[in-house]
Amino acid sequence: MRPMCNNNVLGATFSMPSIVVRALLLAILAFTPLAHSRTLTSSSPNSACPLEPRVQSSQIVNHPPTWPYQVFKSSPFTPPELQITTNGKPLAPGLLFITPSKQSAVVATSDIAPLIMTDAGQLVFNGPFVNATNFRHATYKGKDILTYWSGLSTAGANVGHGYGNVTFLDDTYTEILTVCPKFGLVTVDNTQYPCEADLHESYTTDRDTILVSAYNATPTDLTSVGGPKDGWVFDCLFFEIEPESGKILFRWSALEHVPVIDSKQPLAGTGLNQTAPWDWFHINSVVNIGNEYLVNSRHVWTTYLLTAKGDIIWRIQGDTGGDFGSLPADAHFRWQHHARPHNVTSTSISISYFNNYNSAVSNGTHPTTGLELLLPLPLQHHTRSHPQRSLRPHRPNLHGITRLHRNPPQRQHPNGLRPNPRDKRIRSRGRCPLHRSIRGG
Repeated sequence: MRPMCNNNVLGATFSMPSIVVRALLLAILAFTPLAHSRTLTSSSPNSACPLEPRVQSSQIVNHPPTWPYQVFKSSPFTPPELQITTNGKPLAPGLLFITPSKQSAVVATSDIAPLIMTDAGQLVFNGPFVNATNFRHATYKGKDILTYWSGLSTAGANVGHGYGNVTFLDDTYTEILTVCPKFGLVTVDNTQYPCEADLHESYTTDRDTILVSAYNATPTDLTSVGGPKDGWVFDCLFFEIEPESGKILFRWSALEHVPVIDSKQPLAGTGLNQTAPWDWFHINSVVNIGNEYLVNSRHVWTTYLLTAKGDIIWRIQGDTGGDFGSLPADAHFRWQHHARPHNVTSTSISISYFNNYNSAVSNGTHPTTGLELLLPLPLQHHTRSHPQRSLRPHRPNLHGITRLHRNPPQRQHPNGLRPNPRDKRIRSRGRCPLHRSIRGG
């Protein structure tokens, strides 16, 4: 797999139908600039593309209902044609990492593969033709790598997760490792899959481990939510694994720490048996902050900070604010994805989201947005300093949590993320400046 420039592209206008799945993908990419992807530009000896590729004429193929795609003279690659809107101001450095999908009612793309593209929609790298997610830059054993999940995305009563492996590529795009976890999961039809990592999360930590999510069909009492006593749910799990050996270092279960009554997901006829478990929690992201974990639940509208042993330290909830009190009127979130910490200090933490408020469950009445919340720390039991909304176009340490792990200053010690019950002072932190300019995209 080698990087591919568009020097052989036959076409060059970039426009695409306004389809929900693609719009959501571009919203994430626009809100999350990939600063680390600079290793793949002309500053890198392994790059095959100039920093500012020439605009080429190209042929765009349009065969509805498949989205328009680009055609190349020298390869079989058919990446989607993108319309990338900007506000005319300088963009954050980096490239766009994309994993098109065919798992939707509308055929999304001609082919599916992990892709790297420029801000102008020009192809830099085309990976193997696999169903992929979580394509990103990471660091492993002190070296820059790329990782992506690939495998089966589920459908029907089992919809919304997957079973697969995680591939590591070095800086020449050569495969160096495949992580194929086996957890002994119970599935809806008792099918056993060769690799059992879920499609939502595959995060490489600063300690050279990998965090992966998993879904396990589990019997549980659902009388508290109007379901049967002998009901079934997907218990959402995450594991910390040694990539090379596959050794499980840590396991966490949502069902063991969060009551099912906290869920906002309707039962809607599920939960009656193993073939259709209730997806009450829906884990979709987990990262480590030092020895602690930040875990996101889409269907509880909540992000949790956990101790190294898995106990809940605090939670931020999209409607009520959870342990932090009320949220600003324009900062509520629901059905959110991709919770990521930034700018972690002893006095605050920022968490960014793909705020998927425009869910079908919410009747499409709210826009889907990129959202960042600034949370005051440490959390006090006797008074609450409310979160502030913080939308910033240029965050030089967007990936700051990774840099924090590599070179942690004392003022950013992970203990600063904990509540402090001994501190009886009532503090008023006031309102932080509100940054309203948003990177276009």
